[in-house]
Amino acid sequence: MNRQEEIDRLRQRVADARSDCEAWRKSGPEDRYHEAYVNAKALELELDEKLFQPVRRRPA
Repeated sequence: MNRQEEIDRLRQRVADARSDCEAWRKSGPEDRYHEAYVNAKALELELDEKLFQPVRRRPA
């Protein structure tokens, strides 16, 4: 999997986690909401790290 595919996959996982978080916030137990919130934030951090890490180029 190349870097762009990893970023795209992480973006989808963040979107899914945010959706889960919102669903739990509206109708679920508070502890489930907090768990989903922490998961979403962790994925956002992972995405930020991936976006801002230097691109490694292969030697020519």
